[in-house]
Amino acid sequence: MLSSNQVQISAKMYRHLLWQAALQWAITALNSVILDALGITEKAQKHIANAYRLLFHGQTSVEDGIYQIKQQVPPGEEIDEII
Repeated sequence: MLSSNQVQISAKMYRHLLWQAALQWAITALNSVILDALGITEKAQKHIANAYRLLFHGQTSVEDGIYQIKQQVPPGEEIDEII
């Protein structure tokens, strides 16, 4: 039987994995037509694409990906939503 601390860690991990899966689905659903319709500039779309590339296509953890985004991608409202 799991202790209460182990159950809390498992619940946190479960929520984290669900969040990652939801983001991954959202990434594949995004396209320039939707972003254009939302009024997102082409420059901001390139920043968004770069941020997602760093977060999901690198060989690093999510935490390292977020750190890389903060270091490499210009700040903006859309980037703040991602991180």
